[in-house]
Amino acid sequence: MIDWAATGSMIGALASWAGVAAVVYAAWRAANTIDGFRQEKLFERRLETADDVLTLAYRIKRNLAAVRSPMSGGNESEAAHEILKGAKWYQSLPEDKQRQAQQGQLIRLRLKRYDADWERIFDVMPKARAYFGEDVEAQLQKLWQQVTRVNVSADMYSTDKRTDHDFTTKIEQDMWDMGMTVPERNPIGVAVDEAIDSLESVLLPILRDPSLGTSQNAHKPQIASDENSD
Repeated sequence: MIDWAATGSMIGALASWAGVAAVVYAAWRAANTIDGFRQEKLFERRLETADDVLTLAYRIKRNLAAVRSPMSGGNESEAAHEILKGAKWYQSLPEDKQRQAQQGQLIRLRLKRYDADWERIFDVMPKARAYFGEDVEAQLQKLWQQVTRVNVSADMYSTDKRTDHDFTTKIEQDMWDMGMTVPERNPIGVAVDEAIDSLESVLLPILRDPSLGTSQNAHKPQIASDENSD
């Protein structure tokens, strides 16, 4: 004879376990869905940051080339003169020294045109470090150092007495891009190219093959040091 009471209890127990299993499965699916969403958002942010960093690096290179161009118009010199003419030290200079001071001021005016891009370097740095490590951040810092170097050299050039040929040559090489490709003649241009080469070695593969930006491949790549870049 069938013990319907026992059978009912067993069926009830099985139903309870089925309910528990369903809850566990639903929780597991939900956890996987959330994790998948997070991984997807992380992937998107890494890809976006890689694009932001490289695009900015290219803009910095272009901007510095424009700032350091040896070609200038009379309107630029006039604008520089208008800023300087109220200063007593400038008024006391002979005409040739005033033209020299104008050249230094001209470079600073060019730099000012791109203030938004220079500030953007510091906006991008934290994300670059977070997603790609200290080495990528260091290359952005290196680009900023070249901007600062141009500004400092232009400032010194305005009042340079030209009594030290080596010193004058050095700041002129910082100010003007004469198309040289050796560090001794164009240290800023070479430093910018090295920084961009290092950034490209890490970020271009991610942009060209987005799968490299997934969590499984999200390890921080190492950039070759400047000493080994040759």
